[in-house]
Amino acid sequence: MMKNQWKTKLLEFMKGRYGTDDLNGTLLALAVLITIIGIVFNLGWLSYISLGLLIYINYRSLSKDTQKHAAENRAYLNKTVVPRRMIKAFVLSLKDKEHSYHLCPGCHTICRVPKGKGQIDVHCPGCGKTFSAKS
Repeated sequence: MMKNQWKTKLLEFMKGRYGTDDLNGTLLALAVLITIIGIVFNLGWLSYISLGLLIYINYRSLSKDTQKHAAENRAYLNKTVVPRRMIKAFVLSLKDKEHSYHLCPGCHTICRVPKGKGQIDVHCPGCGKTFSAKS
């Protein structure tokens, strides 16, 4: 019975609040990385930066200004399209041993090509541009 009361109170508290998004996830990973670097290299002052990031993450999550934070997240996603697709192509290439994955230089679409064919011309299905890549 007591568990349901807490759950109801938490749901009421979070109603209308922004919650978490991709930017918060990246900031959290950055805070953890900064903390680990601070511990490994005995740099205590890095914990203040990490704490500041955690406070900002909580501020964004609990804020009721959803439009502002959604716009921040959209801007973050738009600015990081290429690095995120590069990471995705790398992960795909680790999973798939029969194909290699390349980003189109025109539209940054991930293109899959068979391995072992040498230098080949790749036709992008997104924009139609042809580019050269090693398979």
